[in-house]
Amino acid sequence: METSYLTVKEFAARCNVSQQAVYKQLHGKLKEYVRKDGDKTLIAAEAVEVMGRRRQRNEATAEQQLIEVLRAQLETKDKQIEALTDALQAAQQLTRAAQAAQLQAEARLKMIEDTAQEERKGSSQGTDDEAARENTETEKPAEGSGSDRTEAQEETRRVPFWHRWFKR
Repeated sequence: METSYLTVKEFAARCNVSQQAVYKQLHGKLKEYVRKDGDKTLIAAEAVEVMGRRRQRNEATAEQQLIEVLRAQLETKDKQIEALTDALQAAQQLTRAAQAAQLQAEARLKMIEDTAQEERKGSSQGTDDEAARENTETEKPAEGSGSDRTEAQEETRRVPFWHRWFKR
């Protein structure tokens, strides 16, 4: 059986590689399939299969490497997603706690405002009491010691702190 031979250009076209790639392999993988015919280099046609098999192995190896790289990247992304999910859950818990604290503060404020309003309503009915309170506050203590104030004067001065804030 006679072996058919191909030129480097034909061999490169059949193997879907460049002529330069074929020349690089002439002294390596293709050495046993090369024949010189004068100044022409000929390669046995059966070398196409050998080159194809090796190329498939190389492609398979490259694909395996790519798959491994992609798996590693996927694992990294999964870890990042997990960390972000944990951070999101923590932020949501903090938000819920802040909202609950805000609601409590608003309820307390409402209660204080209601109490202050009730006191204003009660004090508007007794305007005489308020006028008397103002008079006692503006009076100067008697000369001598500053502890001459009466208990009634002290009680009128003791006003809750929040009453001073919300007094209109």
